[in-house]
Amino acid sequence: RVGVDQQPRESGWSILNLVTAYELTDEQQYLDWALICWNRHLKPRWQRDGVGFGAGEFGLQMFYCTHGLIGLHRWTQDPGILQYIEAAVLAVDAAREPWQFSRELGAFFSDYWGYLAVVLNRPEYLLKGREYLQMRIPTAAEDRVFDSGTRTVTKEVAKALRNGHILQWAEQRFAAD
Repeated sequence: RVGVDQQPRESGWSILNLVTAYELTDEQQYLDWALICWNRHLKPRWQRDGVGFGAGEFGLQMFYCTHGLIGLHRWTQDPGILQYIEAAVLAVDAAREPWQFSRELGAFFSDYWGYLAVVLNRPEYLLKGREYLQMRIPTAAEDRVFDSGTRTVTKEVAKALRNGHILQWAEQRFAAD
């Protein structure tokens, strides 16, 4: 079908939804379908276009795949997913300038660093996770909670609120050791 998976986040969000369905039902078919999204959409795109899944706006698109891919790796232990996650954080960290959307980069990649710290037993990755989360902390008061003028929660605030929890989990895992 034309138009399917034009943006990598479409597969990333599908994976996240399927992993969530698996967690709720324990039905293997959801993980199988999520792996199809990874193996037929995101993995070939990574191999063809690099960790950003392409140029330009796709820097942001790859960030939206973060939680789906972490969940899918957690439940399947697919080594290719872990290879992608580590390749992504190392490539972006080596040269941040070409990556757009630095606030999103900080929010989403803090969780990637935290996840890698635990699954690879690399506590030094927590420092990177903290550094990336710090990038996301807003400096203007109106960016912290509400859209100035309307007093409603903004999309940007919602992004911040739904990220960082995997880094916090990682911090707790290492604090307990």
